Amino acid sequence: MGIKYESKSNTPVYKFRSSPSMTSAVLVWNPTTSTKIAITDITVAAAAGGTIQIRFGNIGGDIIEELMVAGSMTVGRSYELPALSTTFDRAVFAESGMNGFVSVSLKGLEES
Repeated sequence: MGIKYESKSNTPVYKFRSSPSMTSAVLVWNPTTSTKIAITDITVAAAAGGTIQIRFGNIGGDIIEELMVAGSMTVGRSYELPALSTTFDRAVFAESGMNGFVSVSLKGLEES
């Protein structure tokens, strides 16, 4: 649920992506041109155990969160302070070290 982050629009953005496999990077959130992303909440559901990494940018991007799940489960994280992109137009990707169904849900804002 996160905090009420001060922004110009204060309108939350919700992004969801699911895939039968995320063993290579999958685009979750492509921001509007000339904006930065501020993530306030992350929820991940997985059908098998393993690690799921959420990051700004594709391969070698800045890691936002790395979550470990044990078997079929859903995990979530709310931030006291939002995870902020330091670069304009930088997309958010998810990648998993396991085979099996994975879904990622993000809540946040886009800042210009």
